Amino acid sequence: MCDDEEWARVSLRVSLESISLLEVEEKLGLRSSVVEEARVGANWWVRDMYESGDESLSSQLDLVSQVISERADRLANLPDAADINIMISWTPRRGQDSVGFDADFVSLLASVGGRLILDMHTDDCDCE
Repeated sequence: MCDDEEWARVSLRVSLESISLLEVEEKLGLRSSVVEEARVGANWWVRDMYESGDESLSSQLDLVSQVISERADRLANLPDAADINIMISWTPRRGQDSVGFDADFVSLLASVGGRLILDMHTDDCDCE
């Protein structure tokens, strides 16, 4: 069975290898999107850019760019071992499986020492 549903999930993540969850929240002035009960074994502070799940990939990328821009100094001053990632998971439109990033976005992410993680979900069946 093929699932024609399109969805996108973008989140900003900071590794908790060298800094605690509370320290990240204090330094960035943002609470994690992951509730305490779901944190068992979690090694990341996570800030999701989606709420209802209906937000487009483009709008979520705009939001994460705004969050990073507003907190660039704070993110850049986290410990070096506190990896900063933008996790992008999405299912592409049929026949379209790419995403592009403009120079400003890439430069902004580089300025805080961050990296992109792309996690594309595809349906391998032949839908008609």
